[in-house]
This record gives sequence, structure tokens and C-alpha cells, in this order.
Amino acid sequence: MSDISVLEQTLNNRNWKLVCSNLLANMLSEFMYEEIISPIEIETNYQTSIFDLPIDKNLSYQFKGKRRLFDSYKVLPDSIKRIRNGTTTYACDPFQFILDTYNLVGITEKTVSGLIKELSNTALADMHIVAKTKELDFDKILSQPFYLESQVEGHPRIIFNKGRLGFDYNDYLAYAPEQKQKQRIFWVALNPQKAETFTVDNTDYNNFVFGEITESKLDSFILELKKQVTNYKGYYLLPVHEWQWYNHIIPLFAADIYNRDIVPLGFSSDYYLPQQSIRTLTNITKIYKKHIKLPLTILNTSLYRGIPRFQTFIAPLVTNWLKNIQSNDPFLKENCRLILLGEVASAYYKNSYFSQLDKVPYQYNEMLGCIWRESIFSKLSANETPIPMSMLAQRSISNINYISILISRSGLNPKDWIKMLFKTMLPPILHYLYKYGIIFTPHGQNVILVVDDYVPSRIAIKDFADDTAIVNFQLPELGSLPSDLDIFLPRRSPDHLCRHLLSDLCLSQFWYLFELLESYYDYSEHFFWYQMRQEILRYQYCFPELNERFRMFDLLKSKFFKLCLNRKRLFNYGYEDYSERPHTFTYGQVNNALNEVAEHHSK
Repeated sequence: MSDISVLEQTLNNRNWKLVCSNLLANMLSEFMYEEIISPIEIETNYQTSIFDLPIDKNLSYQFKGKRRLFDSYKVLPDSIKRIRNGTTTYACDPFQFILDTYNLVGITEKTVSGLIKELSNTALADMHIVAKTKELDFDKILSQPFYLESQVEGHPRIIFNKGRLGFDYNDYLAYAPEQKQKQRIFWVALNPQKAETFTVDNTDYNNFVFGEITESKLDSFILELKKQVTNYKGYYLLPVHEWQWYNHIIPLFAADIYNRDIVPLGFSSDYYLPQQSIRTLTNITKIYKKHIKLPLTILNTSLYRGIPRFQTFIAPLVTNWLKNIQSNDPFLKENCRLILLGEVASAYYKNSYFSQLDKVPYQYNEMLGCIWRESIFSKLSANETPIPMSMLAQRSISNINYISILISRSGLNPKDWIKMLFKTMLPPILHYLYKYGIIFTPHGQNVILVVDDYVPSRIAIKDFADDTAIVNFQLPELGSLPSDLDIFLPRRSPDHLCRHLLSDLCLSQFWYLFELLESYYDYSEHFFWYQMRQEILRYQYCFPELNERFRMFDLLKSKFFKLCLNRKRLFNYGYEDYSERPHTFTYGQVNNALNEVAEHHSK
């Protein structure tokens, strides 16, 4: 099918209005949560309120919305009106809203320009998702679970969640996860004097990599390497994303290719599908083989999707350390049966020229490397199916409610299913925090729910190198932390760790999961958060010896600092280049629903 035919099927009146009205409603909801806008509540009833947002004396927006716990809002897309000079029109244009309000909220025109680009890419991707909705078959997806990652529609709290700046339209059709296009990876060989490799237990990197390549393809690679390099022994083999190879490696590493420090070998025989992060690839030819995380120098959501050297260095170290903790802790190993998808090997190659600059934009030193991660499919029993939490909890533009399908097939009622979800998901995460002072970043992209006959059974956690942090003082249980790993792992205060945990669990996952439950089952919001609170208290009851830690890491306190993912881009970083990766950003505090529901249920 030609690009023109694809566009004709995608960019129609129904899709445009549906996608843009949802984008605008999400924008209003998130801007209110992050206190970017402060509309006036002019009318309220039991379920909804009417809000008015005056822009100037001639222009305002009005809309209906529901107040939620955690100081959040759900704006109803069909209710949004734009009132200009007394004339009211139905509003479904997020781009015009940005142009109407950027002076009011204080966004620069340069940032507005970048934001419109990202919003346009996001809207186009969402329209493709809506256009493909009629093709979805849940049973077919479950029978080929490597496609589940393709159903995820982006980070729910970020309004420009499919910006992917750097891709053109052909790139989007070829490499975006929702397009479900299989791809091959390009392979190169690296001069061992310029490349670095790291593995679990210091095993031989090339011996590991050789096991990931078919024998015939490996023979052809070695033959090609011999043709180009006399002293070829010891060269490391490295996979490269096809887009990265043509768009960044050839142009920016031409001198290394000329000098045979980088030797092109050809494409893989195995095929891969992109996961929701785009740059992590699942082997679909042999699904038990490792997943590959590769640099992809596109700006998406919060940063360029490269791989810095420190991540490749610590990936096997973090894997060893966390798995050793698990294997020596009966609760994690036997009760929770937690799956840690280890990052077992990695490699890094620095650019000879950019690396000599002290203030070079960070993305230029993150262009060539890889991290090999264990496949979830190698860890499952016959009846188990992996469900990405981000798919389960997503506020779906395609109006597909996956959780209702799982609940209906499980034989459980919704309340019991959610109780099983919290009982499955929370204890291992809480245990690493309370006993060891460790957090992962358990947002929906990093947590996989494993269901057995549609019932929550256990979880898998991934992406350790990027997202592990520890408390900023020495707990006895941290005595096993290797000194060379301690240098790199961020140490944070107990409040900081709790804030991130609550933000990732409650505000980036469970909040949206509740929305789906409410729409399908008329589920009680207070009861939902009360169930989560009760599971935390159940864990605490089982470990009275950690009572001091429960006060130290207080997940049930009344307020915590608010992580603001959109503010970070709009006001802090914009679209400038920086020598360091963007950091998280907080603004104000949020009332903790896990605290509020205790009082509600005590009445």
C-alpha cells in the first residue's frame, strides 16, 4: 500500500475529530494537574463541574470535568467550547489551544514551535491507531504475545507522547511500534582498542553474542570481517538499529569506518519487533533469545533515546546485585516469584571527536552501544501470558478496554481481580524499598503483569540500568552493594524514593486503570485506592520487624511533591541542547489518596 493510500485511510474527518478532541481534553486535564492553567469552577454537581478558562477579555474556554483524588482531573472531550467575542464553537483543536494560551502561561515561541511539531506527530500516530482499531483481535494478540507491546499508546501523562522528533513519515511507518512492522538489525564489528564490553560474571562478550546469531550468519560476518581487517581477532560484534546506522553512524562515524575501527557486516537473519520504547527490540524469529536495547537518536517524550556509557557499565553489575538479593531472599524468590529481566551484556563505542568536548550535547556521546536483556518468554510457564502494565492501564484512544476482557475471562468479579492485581504487584516492589532501600522505576513500561488463566500471578521488572536508585544513607542490607556500582547508582532521600514510587505506580498507572474500571463497572474511586492502601498495610503486618522502615519510607503520608512531566519540557528544558540529560522536575505538592481514603472508610 502506498503512503498516499495509508494517509487517505487515516486522515479522515472522524479520526481527526476523535483524536484531536481527546488530545485537547488530555492537555486540559494534565495542565490543570500540573498547575499550568487554573480555570475557574463556575458550576458543580455530584459528578462533574463546569470550568471556565479566561484567556483575555475576548476569548475563553469552557468545559466539563470530573475532580479526582490525587488532585487530578478528567476533562470530557465532547464538552470543550471555545468562546470568542461572544461566539461559541465546539473546540477540538489542541494546536489552536496552545497558540491561544502560550502567552498566558509563559511559554516561549521557540518552545511552542517544538511543541506543535511533537503534538502533530502524536496526533498523526493516534490517527493511525484509531484507523487500525477494527483490525484488533484480542485472542490473536494473546496467541502472539510479542505483539502486546505494539498495543501501547504512549505515556498517559505526557501530552506529546509520540513526538519522535527525527523520524520522517516513512520512518514512522517502518519503525513505530504501533505499525507492527518486523525489521532486521544491522551488525558491525568494533576495534577492541576503542570499544568497551561488559557482561554478567565477566563472561566473554563475543562468546555470548555468537550465541545470539545464527551459525550461517555468523560465518558470513566473520568472512566479511576477514576481508576488511587483517588482524580481525578480538573485534567485538555489535547490533545497530537500521535507522541509526543510516542516519547517524555512517555520517558521524565516517572516520571510524574509514579506519576500519567500525566494520560494516550486514543485516541479521532474525527479525525483530520494536517494543513500546521503540529502540528496544524483541526477537520474533526466536522469541526466547535476548531483547536488544539500542541507541536511537530521536527526541521522544523527555530526552534523546541514546545509551550513555555509564548505563552499559552498570547494567550487568545491577543485574548481578539485584538477582543476588532476590536469590537470597525467600519472600522475593518463593512467595513473590518475581521475575527480574536481567541486562546480561552490553557494549559501548564513543565518538572519537565529540568525546573530546566538555560541553557537547549529551546525545552525541550516546549514539553507539547496546544492552542485551533477558526475554520475558524465556521465564514463563506454559499457561502464563505477559501483559505490559502500560497496555493494561492505558487511556486508550482506540477505546479498547483490555482489563475488562481479562476480568470477564478470569471468572473473578472486578473487586477480587483488582485485589489480586495489588496482591501480585505491590509486595515485591514494597519489599525492595522497605527492606533494602531500593526502588526501580515501576511505571507501566518497566512492569509486566504475568497472568495465569487471565488472573494476576506475578510480575516481571526490567530496565535496571536506567531506573534503579537507592536510599542516601547506609542500611545494613545495602552492605552487599559493590563499590564500583555504588559510584554510579543515584542515592536519594527516603522522601524522594517514595515520591517516585507513588508517582510511577499511582499517577502513571493505577489512576488510568481506575478510569477504565469506572467507565466499565462504575467502580468506586475511594474503594479502589482503599484496596491499594490495604495491600500496603497487609505487607506491613507481615513484616513487623521493618516497622521503623515503614515510618522512614512513608507511602501513606498526606502529601508528596508532584512530578511534572509536561512542565519539565515547557518551562525547564524546551528544545535546547544540553550537555547533561534532563532531570526530573517537581512543582507543588499533591494530596495522597492513599492517606485520604483511610479517613473516608473510617467514617
